[in-house]
Amino acid sequence: MLAGKLLGVAFVSLTLFVFWGALGGGLLAVAADRAAESWLGQIASAFLDPRLITAFFVGFVFGYLIYGAIFLALGALCDSLQEAQTLLGPVALVLAVPMMLITPAIDNPNAPIIESASWVPLFTPFLLLVRAPSGLDWSEILGMGAMMAVTAMLVLWLASRVFKAGVVDQVSIASWRGRKQKG
Repeated sequence: MLAGKLLGVAFVSLTLFVFWGALGGGLLAVAADRAAESWLGQIASAFLDPRLITAFFVGFVFGYLIYGAIFLALGALCDSLQEAQTLLGPVALVLAVPMMLITPAIDNPNAPIIESASWVPLFTPFLLLVRAPSGLDWSEILGMGAMMAVTAMLVLWLASRVFKAGVVDQVSIASWRGRKQKG
């Protein structure tokens, strides 16, 4: 059930990406061909770099799977909006770390702290996209993608167990607190 929900929303997003990507890619290709010597043509060519496109898809797909599974699993444990906000607080803090690193990453994408943080799978979807235009090697893009793939599989496995407990077994934060207070 978790996979179905996650894939359903993913395919809606993918449909939008394909439509806008085809439209934008077509316009960029025309701009790159017609104005190859101008600054507009150079920008269009830069956007069509296969490493940049690959980094975008790797970051989007695995970032979506990781964070989508986390949010679905935590949501399955909540009976109220207040419980959801309480559980999502720590996730928001984890999401804040790469957001704080984006500005320094734009200034110097090859700084040691940015390079190190981009190998942390929870930060990689954000920092990979910021570092990709600086000319990452294929080995870095594929290496970070492999780490995110392993993390996504682990998170999906754990999230499916939590989702089953929350949706099928009707375990919630409130019921867990009640058991804890009785015991």
